Amino acid sequence: PAGEYSIVVVTATATKQGAITIDKGERISLNSKDFCTIARTAGRARGDSDRSDITPFSFSLFPGMMFPSDRPNARISVGAFGAKNGTIRGIQGNGFIGIITDGLEGIQGSGFCNIASGGIAGVQGAGFANIASGDMKGVQGAGFVNISNGNIQGAQGAGFINIANGDMKGVQGAGFINISKGTLDGMQAAGFINIAENVTHLQAGIINIAKKNDGAALGLFNFIENGIISPAVFVDSDSNVYVQYQGGTNRFYTTFLAGIGTDRFQKIDIRNTIFGFGLGTRIVGNQFFSVDLELLSKTVLDFSALHEINLDGIKYNDDHTIDKESASY
Repeated sequence: PAGEYSIVVVTATATKQGAITIDKGERISLNSKDFCTIARTAGRARGDSDRSDITPFSFSLFPGMMFPSDRPNARISVGAFGAKNGTIRGIQGNGFIGIITDGLEGIQGSGFCNIASGGIAGVQGAGFANIASGDMKGVQGAGFVNISNGNIQGAQGAGFINIANGDMKGVQGAGFINISKGTLDGMQAAGFINIAENVTHLQAGIINIAKKNDGAALGLFNFIENGIISPAVFVDSDSNVYVQYQGGTNRFYTTFLAGIGTDRFQKIDIRNTIFGFGLGTRIVGNQFFSVDLELLSKTVLDFSALHEINLDGIKYNDDHTIDKESASY
């Protein structure tokens, strides 16, 4: 019958939820984009809701050396060097390393490394690395690397590298490289390179690589398997020779080119060295023909103080020439 419905799909690796509205006589087909992943959290047996096994506070010198020793679940856990807890519903703070085995609802912070398994809803913050082995809803922030081995809703921010081994809905931001091995419904932004299996919105970096990108790739070099990969060599009406690369998606691609003057193909004139960068969209196209709308900017660098390179001989100053067959001085 017509109405509004909420659909929950539970598999061995993920739980997803979606909402639909059906009119009378209407048929609807659903796909994975109609559902969002729900982060799994640690649960308890029905009828045992007093949470009496969660201590308000625990203290550890090292992981495994905890007081009280028989209460691994805590609201607040402090580790001088590190702590190992079952479930945290609050905060775990450690000087060096923190380990959670049965789920986090809150914040895990360590000077060096955080490791958490089970459902995670909250924040991991570490000076070097965060590792999440379950589905996560929240934020990972690390000085060097973040690794998510489940599905994640939220953000990863690292000084060097982010790795999402499952589906992700949110943002990856890294100083050097982002890697997404599932479907990324969101954005990748890196100081150097982004690598993704499937992106629905944006990649921004010097180099962007994706098997599929339904949004845009902003970078000098974009390699999108289902998009535009177009190297070229061409000559303009002023006999300038160019090397060009266009890469990105049909919605949005970038162009990078470099060219040099040839003085009607008689000699290479480095006084007219040209660099260009452009942004464009492909209106229609196939492997033989395309119509593009592009904004291209060119910069001509003036090297007039340098000498010319002659194609028939190498002129290295005003009075001396090295010919192809002999040299004269």
